[in-house]
Amino acid sequence: MQVPRVNRWILLGAIAALFLLCVWTHRGDFAREERLLPIVTVEGASLENGGYLININVADEEALQTLPGIGEVLAERIVEYRAENGPFASVDELDNVYGIGEGKLASIRPFLTAE
Repeated sequence: MQVPRVNRWILLGAIAALFLLCVWTHRGDFAREERLLPIVTVEGASLENGGYLININVADEEALQTLPGIGEVLAERIVEYRAENGPFASVDELDNVYGIGEGKLASIRPFLTAE
């Protein structure tokens, strides 16, 4: 049985569309399985209560930037404040650093310690 020429093109187009649909729906699945998150060790961090705490009295700018909402500028201000005023007596003293208000302090407090 011979299939008319027009029907062959329709059939070929349908097969190609199905193939592309399969490729599109499964794109990246294999790559996603292979992705691994890097393990980062932070100097001045200790494991306590099931989570890592960053000691604000010894942490460098890079470690401070791992905190949510703390970028390069705020990390630099924290380190400068510590250099000018000595070690932090408590985490709450971060409120004295320009740019860190009550809201920001509340969001980063669970990740900090002042030892």
